[in-house]
Amino acid sequence: MALLPSAGRAQAAWLDRPICVIVPFPPAGGTDVIGHEIAARLGAATGWNLVVDNCPGAGGNIGLDAVAKAAADDHMIGLGQTANLAINPALYPRMPFDPPRDFALVTTLALSPARRRSRRSGSSRCLPQLMTLEGHMEEHPAAATSATTPTRLPYLGTKGTR
Repeated sequence: MALLPSAGRAQAAWLDRPICVIVPFPPAGGTDVIGHEIAARLGAATGWNLVVDNCPGAGGNIGLDAVAKAAADDHMIGLGQTANLAINPALYPRMPFDPPRDFALVTTLALSPARRRSRRSGSSRCLPQLMTLEGHMEEHPAAATSATTPTRLPYLGTKGTR
C-alpha cells in the first residue's frame, strides 16, 4: 500500500471524510471478504476511516465504473481482479472504463490459485494422470463418453439480442 498517503497529523485536511473501498461484487464472496479485512487492518494501522461499499453487477463493471468516474482525491479505492480488468474488456464490446488508462495498481492484495478437482474414484487423481487422459482423449475422441447428448445451437451473434 505504499502509494497511499501515509497517516499523520499533517494530513488531517486530507482525511475530511471516510475512504470508500469499492468491492465490485456481492457480499460474502472472496473479494468482499478481502475488502473488509484490508479495510479493517488498514484502518487499525493508520486510524483512517474506511467504508466498504459493495457495488455488484455486470461482472464487476458497475463498481469499477464508479471508481473510474470518482474524483481524483484518493477517497475511493477499488478492488479489481482479472475478471473485470482483463477478461471483461475482451467480452464486452463497450466498456464503461479503460483499465490501463483509468486505474493505477496500488498493490496486489491476494492471489487465487486455480485448482483442479476430481472424484476419488475417477481415473485421474494427479496431474500426470490427467495429462495422460487428456492426451488419450485428443487421439481417440470417440473414447469420450457423456451422460448427456450435446445439442448444437446456432450462433446468432448480436443479431436479435439488442
